[in-house]
Amino acid sequence: MTAERYVVNGLPLPAPLVALIEACRWRKPSDVGPLRALTGLHDADDLLFCDVASMQRNTEQMIDELERGNPTLFGLASGRRSAAPVTDRSLLDVDLCVLIACTAGDGIVCLDYRQQPERPAVVVSEWGARPNGGVAWREIAADIEQLAARVGL
Repeated sequence: MTAERYVVNGLPLPAPLVALIEACRWRKPSDVGPLRALTGLHDADDLLFCDVASMQRNTEQMIDELERGNPTLFGLASGRRSAAPVTDRSLLDVDLCVLIACTAGDGIVCLDYRQQPERPAVVVSEWGARPNGGVAWREIAADIEQLAARVGL
């Protein structure tokens, strides 16, 4: 596959994630216990590990939420639009993220490219974690390799 195939939101997917996708191993593990424990998602059993097209589409939908005026509810921000880096780690910078897995409900797992663009962290949405009841984002793995090892991919 071409390198362009693995670019989402203008960001290159990390090589370990590309390897999992190409080996057909980027999917929900048969034992979701470790995944549920790591993410804290009540609906981890329903987590859909996105293909590249779904990553692009779902990431664009998050950006649309920001543009619709729902940033506080979803814990979203944009360094590009505010002309300042998003330093609050409980917020997700839509310009520097890729949604990689989600549930039909409210569970979202993303790559966060802010700290190490060549090795993005993995973050999860936590509904109700903000004073307004909205989403806060929490790091669950230093990178995709650590996530894969912890959940058995």
